[in-house]
Amino acid sequence: MQAGLCGLSANELIRAYSEKRVGYQFDIYSSLLRLFAALENPELYRAEYVSLGYGRELITLEKAKKLIEERHGNVRRAELARELHYSCEYLSRIMKEHTGYTLKVYCQKIQLREAARLLKASELPVSRIAASLGYENRTQFYKIFEREYQMTPTEYREKAHAKR
Repeated sequence: MQAGLCGLSANELIRAYSEKRVGYQFDIYSSLLRLFAALENPELYRAEYVSLGYGRELITLEKAKKLIEERHGNVRRAELARELHYSCEYLSRIMKEHTGYTLKVYCQKIQLREAARLLKASELPVSRIAASLGYENRTQFYKIFEREYQMTPTEYREKAHAKR
């Protein structure tokens, strides 16, 4: 807030209050009155209703994406539906509609992103990374990773470490 708009700056108001100089109450009172007058001025401030268009649907989608990312994609559709109190079908529909991916593919992409991060940042064995992300079959993990990154997890790690 500019000092000219309300009289005293925030620091000056704090100092006036803490020092309690003679008449400090009037300084604070008059500054607050000027602030409220400025806030009421429609030329400076106005409240408007802004529609996000989708409302609850987008909020639900963002909550779902947040949960998926917090768990690095290792979450089942039914578990997600139960936690968000929506049906599996509804969550699948809004995910596909707004991201272009099915719920399964979106979770997979988050898992692979986390796998790539771990391959770069750690020396954990690939099998342990795959298991930590919910892959019971290492061959399946390799296949999916290679489809996404056009190289095996080991090649990805080697390439990332060579750039250091």
